[in-house]
Amino acid sequence: MKLATISERLRLGISLGLAALAMGCGGGGGAPPPFGTSVTVSVSPSTVSVPLGGTQQFTATVTGSANTGVTWGVGGVTGGNSTVGTISSAGLYTAPNTVPTSGSVTVTATSSADTSKSDSATVTVTIPPVALLSISPIVAMQGTSAVTLTLTGNGFSPGSQVLFDNVARPATFVSATTLTAQLSSQGISQAGTFAVAVQSGSLTTSTLNFYVVPAINPQKVTVTGGAETKGTDVAVSSTPTPTLSLIAVGKVVGEQATAGSTGISLAPGNSVILFLVGKGIQPGTFYVISGNPADATVTQPGATDFTQTTDKPPIPAVTFQISVSSSAAPGARNILVTNPAGEIAAFVGGLLITQ
Repeated sequence: MKLATISERLRLGISLGLAALAMGCGGGGGAPPPFGTSVTVSVSPSTVSVPLGGTQQFTATVTGSANTGVTWGVGGVTGGNSTVGTISSAGLYTAPNTVPTSGSVTVTATSSADTSKSDSATVTVTIPPVALLSISPIVAMQGTSAVTLTLTGNGFSPGSQVLFDNVARPATFVSATTLTAQLSSQGISQAGTFAVAVQSGSLTTSTLNFYVVPAINPQKVTVTGGAETKGTDVAVSSTPTPTLSLIAVGKVVGEQATAGSTGISLAPGNSVILFLVGKGIQPGTFYVISGNPADATVTQPGATDFTQTTDKPPIPAVTFQISVSSSAAPGARNILVTNPAGEIAAFVGGLLITQ
């Protein structure tokens, strides 16, 4: 038998070692992953359109690693910025308030396990049709201090203008869905109903109504019957038939609203959601508590706060918050309601401030 040369012995040893490695021999450990396995990342959706200020949820699927975490970026910037939009660590993208120069941006997810692996999606940032959905508040009293009007909708831009009674008012751009405008006391010096709209470039939204009611002084309305006196209507109007009358007052507890003819009690330093029922209760009516204005503060209702009772036929109703100062003097107060026509109705003794 011919002895193997030294070089042949070395080749034989290397071959045996590779064979043992391939068979998983030597130490009893599990087989390693197949040679060439790599990390992959997939982003979904891959293409999408998002309106200015809108949001889009992205997901990233990572395979080839137990570490499935990713780092999100927009336009090559980790987390994005105000120009291209931002994205959260959970993949929620928020479009900017102005359209990027290119009109679209790239959202990228990069593997935390292998930063050389990533995938991207293309986002087209669009300008939605400009629309005015709501304003707050919707009513003010003639001659009171300036009012900050908050307008919500779609398609607003830094160049958007607020039109009040078809006259442009100073506006502040908050976001693509929110604007604010200042109405000076002079701007609401006349009672009536005024149209509010938003103008963006050559586009103007449909209008919503803002109401200004004639000034009244609640201190001049006195309580004569106490807290248990039934509601009494006081009409001050140039029209022959007043349209305002108050029927019942109560409060909202949880999701239940109850009202009666004897009013409610409230201790100083407390608040309550008032439930007021009566004819003519509709957007544009303004609510006041008689006596010292510092004793009770009324948060005027918005358009969505108006409702109706379950009676047959139903009766108009409204909910709004009142807060009693901790220093308020005890005693009965009237609840007053007025409208742009100058009518006034009072629920005598509708609020009793207790000791």
